[in-house]
Amino acid sequence: MVIMEIFRRLNKELGMTIVMVTHNLELISNCHRVSRISDGVITRTYEVPQVRESLEQLIRELTAV
Repeated sequence: MVIMEIFRRLNKELGMTIVMVTHNLELISNCHRVSRISDGVITRTYEVPQVRESLEQLIRELTAV
């Protein structure tokens, strides 16, 4: 994805923080942190793991209601 590559470069080269709001959980692997929001309140913030199995567990947790 071209946009995600631009975001990664802005973050890495300029130290810019990117705040992205999405329901697309496939984009999590591009992030350092993910926050869950419910009724406008951040309910939990996750550090995104580098290991794929842990990432799948994080996705399961985020989709749990």
